[in-house]
Amino acid sequence: ARVGAPVGEADDGSAPAGVVESQLDALSGGDIRAAYDLFSARYRKEVSFEMFHDLIVSHLGMFETHELTFRRREESGDRAVVETHTESEEGGHYVARFTLVRISGRWWIDEVRWGEENQGDELIQV
Repeated sequence: ARVGAPVGEADDGSAPAGVVESQLDALSGGDIRAAYDLFSARYRKEVSFEMFHDLIVSHLGMFETHELTFRRREESGDRAVVETHTESEEGGHYVARFTLVRISGRWWIDEVRWGEENQGDELIQV
């Protein structure tokens, strides 16, 4: 569920947080292909859609987002890091750290790590 566009961020994919929000919306809505298509070419070369699909399906409850909060944003040139904190429909609390790259004026997710809130930095790479 969308909680609202992050303050000062476009939700059309032209800003790092907008791309992250688009991916989380797609995952929450079960549109795994749309979520995968927001990854960079480098990521898609290393992680096939089938691998991504299997990972998402095996952790589906994690991605059914009830509440979304953006806690950290860093941008430097053509690289950005966005950290989100989510609450799943089942009440689980998760943190995700997205690394994005800007290629030809568009932001792409280049890496993402997920983990349970308050579990330190033990985030799984998706």
